[in-house]
Amino acid sequence: MLLPRLYAIIIIIGGYLVCKMIFKQWPLRKSQSEEETETIPGSIFMRLIGFGIIIGQLIYIWIIFSKVFMIADSISLIFLLLKIIFTGLIALMLYKNIRG
Repeated sequence: MLLPRLYAIIIIIGGYLVCKMIFKQWPLRKSQSEEETETIPGSIFMRLIGFGIIIGQLIYIWIIFSKVFMIADSISLIFLLLKIIFTGLIALMLYKNIRG
């Protein structure tokens, strides 16, 4: 029972740290004075890996909430609202992070 929860924590926190490292090294928006030190295909590939990790985490979180949603039939509306709010917050954080 404890091991699957530990895996979920490791996946989410580890993915966050990897994405933070990728987007710190290759930001989406570069300043005008910054010189191009990395080739464009390499930076695009790393950004795609970062977005893939983010999408994978969102799908994993959605699966976890879906299992909770299926278990609790009597209070399913509350879990549906929590799912919508949580997904909206993640989308808002991603939007603010991309906008700079």
